[in-house]
Amino acid sequence: MQVEKKPYELLFRWNQDGALQGAHIAYRYVIREDDGSVIGDREEAPKEISSETAAGFPLADVLDQGQIDALVAKAAADQEREVAATARDAALQAQQVAEQGLVGMLSDLAASRERIAALQAERDAALARVAQLEAQVAAPRPAFE
Repeated sequence: MQVEKKPYELLFRWNQDGALQGAHIAYRYVIREDDGSVIGDREEAPKEISSETAAGFPLADVLDQGQIDALVAKAAADQEREVAATARDAALQAQQVAEQGLVGMLSDLAASRERIAALQAERDAALARVAQLEAQVAAPRPAFE
């Protein structure tokens, strides 16, 4: 039994400016008996191709070098975009954590200011009581006979 993998369908897309935007290929698998008779035939779903992933497919027969370079550049740009998106997501998450920490610190600061105000009020009341007691001690006392 033999399985043959053959190109079945090739799709190229160009953007409105005429630059190559992408390419997909679908393969057809033919299963043959040893005598050559076909016992099975299956098409696979199209897959994106580039010069790196197109081993065995003669891209140079269909594309010029500029188009192959464009596919390579697109694959590199897609990879860079993924790296940048991952970095962006990490930065956004760090920003959210920092903002949550800031909210907590601001809440703690407000509570601390309230506590300081309460302690200052207690201190002022204590100082007033001390002044009152000092005035009582310093006041002349009537002599006892």
